[in-house]
Amino acid sequence: MADQSVRMVTAIVLHSVFFLSVCFTGASADCGSDLFITAPKEMEALTGSCLQIPCNFSIKSGEKINSATTTFGVWMIKSSDFFNNPNNVVFNSSGTVSTYPMSFTGDLSEKICTTLFSNLKTKYTHRFFFRVENRPFLATADCDYLEITVKDSPPKPRIEISGDVKEKESVSISCSASTPCPHSPPQLTWNLQPDSHHMMEENTDRTFTTRIQKNITLSHEHDGFIISCSARYPVNEGKDVKTSEERKTLSVSYAPKNTSASISPSCWVSAGSRVNLTCSSRAKPPVSRFTWFKTSRDAPIKVSEGDFYSFNVTDGGVYYCVASNQLGDQTSSEVHLTIEDSPPKPRIEISGDVKEKDSVSISCSASTPCPHSPPQLTWNLQPDSHHMMEENTDRTFTTRIQKNITLSHEQDGFIITCSARYPVNEGKDVKTSEERKTLSVSYAPKNTSVSISPSGRVSAGSRVNLTCSSRAKPPVSRFTWFKTSRDAPIKVSEGDFYSFNVTDGGVYYCVATNQLGDQTSSEIHLTIEDSPPKPRIEISGDVKEKESVSISCSASTPCPHSPPQLTWNLQPDSHHMMEENTDRTFTTKIQKSITLSHEHDGFIINCSARYPVNEGKDVKTSEERKTLSVSYAPKNTSVSISPSGRVPAGSRVNLTCSSRAKPPVSRFTWFKTSRDAPNKVSEGDFYSFNVTDGGVYYCVATNQLGNQTSSEIHLTVEDSPPKPRIEISGDVKEKESVSISCSASTPCSHSPPQLTWNLQPASHLMMEENTDRTFTTTIQKSITLSHEHDGFIITCSARYPVNEGKDVKTSEERKTLSVSYAPKNTSVSISPSGRVSAGSRVNLTCSSRAKPPVSRFTWFKTSRDAPIKVSEGDFYSFNVTDGGVYYCVATNQLGDQTSSEIHLTIEGGVNYPLLGAVLGGIIGIIVLIGLVVFVWRLKSPHPTAHQSQNQPVGETVTTEEEGVHYGEINFSRLRSGPSSVSEQDGGQQEDTLYAQVKVSKAADNVTRTADVPEDLYAQVKRK
Repeated sequence: MADQSVRMVTAIVLHSVFFLSVCFTGASADCGSDLFITAPKEMEALTGSCLQIPCNFSIKSGEKINSATTTFGVWMIKSSDFFNNPNNVVFNSSGTVSTYPMSFTGDLSEKICTTLFSNLKTKYTHRFFFRVENRPFLATADCDYLEITVKDSPPKPRIEISGDVKEKESVSISCSASTPCPHSPPQLTWNLQPDSHHMMEENTDRTFTTRIQKNITLSHEHDGFIISCSARYPVNEGKDVKTSEERKTLSVSYAPKNTSASISPSCWVSAGSRVNLTCSSRAKPPVSRFTWFKTSRDAPIKVSEGDFYSFNVTDGGVYYCVASNQLGDQTSSEVHLTIEDSPPKPRIEISGDVKEKDSVSISCSASTPCPHSPPQLTWNLQPDSHHMMEENTDRTFTTRIQKNITLSHEQDGFIITCSARYPVNEGKDVKTSEERKTLSVSYAPKNTSVSISPSGRVSAGSRVNLTCSSRAKPPVSRFTWFKTSRDAPIKVSEGDFYSFNVTDGGVYYCVATNQLGDQTSSEIHLTIEDSPPKPRIEISGDVKEKESVSISCSASTPCPHSPPQLTWNLQPDSHHMMEENTDRTFTTKIQKSITLSHEHDGFIINCSARYPVNEGKDVKTSEERKTLSVSYAPKNTSVSISPSGRVPAGSRVNLTCSSRAKPPVSRFTWFKTSRDAPNKVSEGDFYSFNVTDGGVYYCVATNQLGNQTSSEIHLTVEDSPPKPRIEISGDVKEKESVSISCSASTPCSHSPPQLTWNLQPASHLMMEENTDRTFTTTIQKSITLSHEHDGFIITCSARYPVNEGKDVKTSEERKTLSVSYAPKNTSVSISPSGRVSAGSRVNLTCSSRAKPPVSRFTWFKTSRDAPIKVSEGDFYSFNVTDGGVYYCVATNQLGDQTSSEIHLTIEGGVNYPLLGAVLGGIIGIIVLIGLVVFVWRLKSPHPTAHQSQNQPVGETVTTEEEGVHYGEINFSRLRSGPSSVSEQDGGQQEDTLYAQVKVSKAADNVTRTADVPEDLYAQVKRK
C-alpha cells in the first residue's frame, strides 16, 4: 500500500504544474521581485516525520532560465536577504549546503520546486524563502514565503457526517487526517468498522489527506452514539508511532418511541371521581402533540389533547394516546378504566364569610348517576334536611342538602360529617360513603387576661413584669396597657409584655385587638410592700488600670424632706447630693473618683441606703453590690523550665512562660541574652529546643494594654553526653529485611563519638550533616529477622572523647526488638491419656506460640482419602465412637503450622457391638471345627505314645478339661508368621479374648500336640 502511495504521489508531483490560485499564495509582478513561487502559505508537520512541500516557481517577464546550465534550488530561513545573510541558507541543491535534510522531488528545469523535508525537529520551525540559481539568473522569491511549524503532537483527525441525520436515512460518515508526509501516511482506526479501506486524497493546495469512510442507515438507537477515530502517525522511519484521537456524538432525529399511558388512581375507581391519564413518549425533536382516544364499537373517539387528560368518571372504558412529532407518530398500549363497586364520597361546601356573627350557607352534595334512585344524605347539622336534586351543566345530576347558620367562635373547629347512602340491587341493599370537613371560624379576641410577676406585694423601685394573653382568630395584632386614674385610664405601654420599675401602686389592665374587634382584660392590682428600694451603683469612665473613673451610688428619694442615708465601702464619710430627675422625682447620690490599678479587679462595691420612717423614729435599710472588672497589662510574668537543673548537651528542654492579664496575653516572645543585645529566639507561651550550649533566657508577655518582662532563667549544660538513638526501618516481622541504626549527636564534628553495639563488633561509622547544619554519627546494619529475634535487646554505647582525647565520657541506649512471626511449636495434648473406652469423653488441646497470637485453631482427622475438618478452636471435646489419628493447624495473619499427630486407641473390653459380632463368628467356627474333628476321628486311628513323645515340647498344650477349645480375638497389630499359644508370645497378643466351649465327648487327660483339631484356636486380627 505504501508503494502504491509513493507511485501516486510521484505521478502527481511530476504531472501537476499549476495550482489553483484560491488555495495557493503567489505574488504578482507588482511585488518587485524577479522570482515568484506558488506554494501553501502555512504548513504544519510532526517531529520525526517528513513534510512534502508542493511548489512551482515563475520568473519575472523579461527574465528567462538558461537551459544550457544547471538550475539549482535554494531554501533560506528567516530572511530573504541572501547576500547579507548567507548563513540563512539551510539547503542548496548544488550540494554546497545541506544543513536541513531537504531534497527537491520536482524538476527545477520544469519550474517545479516541490521539496521533501525529512526527519523533522521542532527547531526547524521557521519562515522559509525559495531561491533559484541559474547563472546568470539569480533571484530570491522575496515576496513569497512559507511558514513551517513542526510540532511534537500530531493534529487531531476530523469526523464529518454528510446527509440528513435522522432515522431511516442513509448518511456517509468519514474520518480524515492531515497527511503532511504522503510517503508515510497515518493509520486511521475507528469504532464504526474494524478494517476500513484507507484513501489518500490530494487537496486543492496540493497537500494530502488520508480518509476512511462508511455509509450507514440510521435508527433511533444511533442517537447519542459516540464515534471515536484515532490517527497513528509513524515517526522515526516507522520505529515509533504518535497518536491523536477525535470523538463526535451522533444526534439522530426520530419519531416517537416507547409511547405509554398511565392512570392515576390506578386500577378501580369510583363513579363520579376524578381520573388522571398521562401519556409519555421518547422522541427527537420532542413530541409536539399528544392525542387521547377512547375505543368504541364503530371507531375510536378523540376525547382530548395534551400529555395529561383529567376527567370525572361516569363509566368504564378503554383509552389510549398517540404521540406525534414532525417525523411520525406512535400509539401507546391501551389502558382499561374500571368502575369500582363503592359509591363516591359526598362533597361539603361552605359559601359566605366564615367569621363570627356572619350567616353562611353549608351544603352537602352527592353525585347521582341514577336520578331514579338518588342517594339519601344525612349529616350532624340537622337531623331531617330537605333533599334537592339538581341537573348539572354536563346533564348529570347531583343530590344536595343545605343549611344556613349564624357563626360564633364556639363553632371554630367543629367537624361537619355527611353520609351518602346509595340504594342498589333495586333498593334491596345500600352502599354508604362519608365525608368530613372542619369549620375554621374567624373571631375577635376572647378570654383576655393579665398575669403579674412577681406576684403579691412588691418593693418600691423593684422590677415588675405584666403579661397579657388572649385567644383570637386571626391572632391578636395589638395589645395595649392602661393604668386607671381618677379622671380617665392612662395608656402606659403596648405589646403583650410590659416591664417597669415600681414607684407606686395602681390598677392595670390590657386590651387585645385584631381586625374583627377587641376585648378588655380584668384588672390587676399592684401593691407596694413595706421595704425600701435598693440603691443603684454606676461607674463612668474607661475601667482599666491607670485610668480615673467616677463611681456613684444613688437611691430613690420619694420623700425629699427625709432623704435616705447612703454608706459604702469606698469612703467612710461621703458627701450626699440630692438631684431632681426629669420626671420631677428626686434621687440621693454619693460619688467618688479613683485611679484604678490591677488590684481593683474583682473588688466588690457595697452600698447601703437607710430610709428614716415614722418621723425619724425608725430606719429601713436596703443594700446593693457591684464587682469591678478592671483591664490591666500583664502581671506576675514568670518562666519555668523542664527538666529542671543541669541538662545534657543535645537533650530536649521545654520553657514555659506564664502571666496574668486582662484581657489575656495576646503574645509571648522569647529572648536569649548575648554580649551585644538580646536575641529573639521564639514566640508562644511554650518554647522547646535541643540544647547545644547554656545561656540565659527570658520572656515578654504582651496584651493591648502593655507588656511585662519575666525574670531570667539560667540554662546550664551538664557534664554527661546525650544518649544515642536506636531506630528500626522496615516491616518488623520474620523473613523481612530491616535496617537498624544507632546514631549519636555530634556537636564536635572534628572529634566524633565512637559507637559500639551488640549487633556487630566492628561497625563502619558514618557522619551525616543534618538539615540544621549540625552533625550526627551513625552505625547501621541490615538483618533478616526470624522469630528468635523477638525480645532481643539492642544495646548501643556512644563514647565521646574529651580533654583533647585524653578522657572519654560514655552514654548508652537500649531497645527491645518486637518481631511478628507465624505460629511455632504447635503441639497437641490429650486428656485422658492412654487407651480410652468407647463412649467416653476425650479432650484435645492445641497450643502454639505466635505473634500476633494465633487467630484460628483448626482440628483434622486423617482418613484414607483426605483429612477431614472436625472442629475449630484450641480446645476440642467429643464422645469417642472409634479410634483415629488427629492433628491441629494453628493460623495467624502471617502463616500457619501443623502439629504432630496424636493417635486415639479404643480399649477392648468396652466395644460391645464388635465383641458380640466376633463371638458370634467364633461360635460358628467352633461348631464347624467340632464337625471336622468328629469326622476325622471316625476315619483316623489314635496316635501312639511314641508319636506323642516325638512332638516338640514347645508345641504341646495340656488340658485338664475334656474337649476344651478356644477362640482367640486379637486387636493388636501382629507380625506375619505362625501363631503360638506359648507364654513367651503372650506379650504380643494384646487384648486377647477367649471363647471356651465344652465338647460332650469324654476323654482322658492326655498331652496332645497343637496339630490336634480339638485344640485349634480361632484368631481374629485387627489390622
